[in-house]
Formats: sequence, structure tokens, C-alpha cells
Amino acid sequence: MTSKKARVSVVLPVHNAAVYLRRTHRQLVTLDRSVDYEFVIIDDHSSDDSRDQILGWGDTLPGPVRVLSASRRGVAHARNQAIFACTGDYVWLADADDEWDPTIASSMVAVAREHLADLVVCNAIKRTTAGEDIGIIADAAGGSPYDGREALMRLLDGRLQGHLWNKLFLREALGTDPFPATRAHSDLGGMLRVLPRVKRIAAVPQSLYVYFQNPNSILNSKTYDFGDLRQSLKLAEEAFQEINPNQDEFYSLIQFTYRNVLIPSLNEISRRKSAIDRGVARDVRRAVQSRMNWRDITLLTKRGHRKLAAQASIAKVSATAYHLVYRVATARSQHSLAVD
Repeated sequence: MTSKKARVSVVLPVHNAAVYLRRTHRQLVTLDRSVDYEFVIIDDHSSDDSRDQILGWGDTLPGPVRVLSASRRGVAHARNQAIFACTGDYVWLADADDEWDPTIASSMVAVAREHLADLVVCNAIKRTTAGEDIGIIADAAGGSPYDGREALMRLLDGRLQGHLWNKLFLREALGTDPFPATRAHSDLGGMLRVLPRVKRIAAVPQSLYVYFQNPNSILNSKTYDFGDLRQSLKLAEEAFQEINPNQDEFYSLIQFTYRNVLIPSLNEISRRKSAIDRGVARDVRRAVQSRMNWRDITLLTKRGHRKLAAQASIAKVSATAYHLVYRVATARSQHSLAVD
């Protein structure tokens, strides 16, 4: 494969993204041509003119274009369907409302070939829709290459994020239907499924992608399914068992459970207070408190995760007190941003 240009399948799910698509098209047109491309663009039941726009891209992009219609609603189904249609050596999954460097695919392919990696990660910039940079997603930190076991530990303890758009996958590594049928967090679920079978991960220590925090994203929608978080935990536990973990590695799963599932469940109740059925909120709080235990909280404290341990301690004693602390902290944060 090193004697010819690699082929990258660019997967782009589109749902009511018409306002972004002119910018998206411009970025796809200007992708670096040192690799070959195919574009698998899947319309996920758009009700605006997104489909009309992407149907006009066929002769303008640097590679063949396939426009698909999602057979079922939801980004997870759309991505799975698109991946099934991919024929490239590698797959890159972009989002239509973000931006990226024109060399993102070619840079990651070069590193994949150099290290014989089946997954490559780069850094990304987090930006508000108003154009303010608010942080770096440093997935490429910590050196490379490393194996799938280490990647799973990094995902569980937070050193590696579950986002897809700053990663390049060997097509075979994705398998069939990697993304779980959840409304939210399907990208994280897909990573949890894929990483145990990945043999080698390499990194490009540059920020080649810009992720926009969109107030209209799934995570910020009025409705929320707490089952998505529980599904993420189930997938983490399944992935964890695949690697036959040692006792020290088990701590990474404890971190993930509290940081990615239990505390976020309570946070979602707090910030959606008026929109959540009171019975559902009560059941979620009880389930969270039941899952928490003082042994884990003590371990979090000893390992230096004091803020997480403090949050869990308050929540374990009183969910009402936790919601009050959350609202006060959120109000202070918003006031600080307004003053700045």
C-alpha cells in the first residue's frame, strides 16, 4: 500500500445543515491532494435544502461522491450505513458544522503509514459559534505509537477523547456497525467498541480540526435519554473485560464511571430541571447514588482526583445539595464569562 497513493473515505453525515454547507463544500474542495479521496455523504432525514445542496457537489470535489439517504433516523445509523459503503484504505468522519485544516487527512495518512498504525489522532481546537477559542482537545499528547489497550485506558481516564472527527481509522479496524444506536454519545460508544481490536495508534501533534460548540447539538437539545449514558458505561465495561485488566488498570474504569456517567447524569438533571419528568429524575438520582460507594470515592481522592471525589461525596450524601452546588457553580461561571 505504500507504493501508491492511499485512498481516504470521507464520511459526512448531514442533518438540516444547510446553513453550514457552503463552508463545508469549500473546505472539502481544498483538501490536500497528496492522497486520493472518495466522499460518502449521507442525508439523515433533513427537512431543509441540505440534500439539494449536496446533490450538486458531484463534479466539484477531489474524488468520487456518493450521496446516500439514511435508512433510519439518527447519526449513529447514518455513520454505520455510510461506513458500510466506504471502499477507501482509511476512513475519516467529519461533521458538517465544523472546520478543518486542508492537510488533516493527508497528514494523518502519512503518520499511519510511517508507523503502520490503524488509528491516528490529532489535536483539535474548541471554539464557540461566536468565534472565540475556548480550549484544546489534546488527544495527540503523551507520545505515540501505542497499542489498543493503552488507548482504551487513555479513553477511560480522559487523556483521549471519544470524538471521531480528529481521528483517522483504517477501514478494517471499524468493522461493521461500530456505532451503538443511541441518540447521544454514539461516537464515544463507537470508540469503546473499536479500541480493543486496534493494534497500533499514532499521533499528529498538531491542531488540525476546529470543533464548534453548537447550542443546537444533540447534547443541548430539550429532550435527553439517560439510557445513553448507561449504554456508554455498559460498552466501557464490555471493552474493559476484553483486555483482561489488572488491578491498577481497573482504576481507569472507576474514573470513567464517575466522570462520564454518574456525575453527568446529575448535571443533566440540574440543567434540564424544568424539562425532565420528576419521576424520571427521581429514578436517575436513586440509581446514581446506589452506584456510588465510599471505597471508590476514597480511591479517587487518594489518586488526586479531588474535585471529582468532592462532587461524588456531596451527591452520595444528598442529591438535593449537589443540585444546589451545581447551580451556584454554573451561575458563577456564567457571571465570570460575562464580566470577561
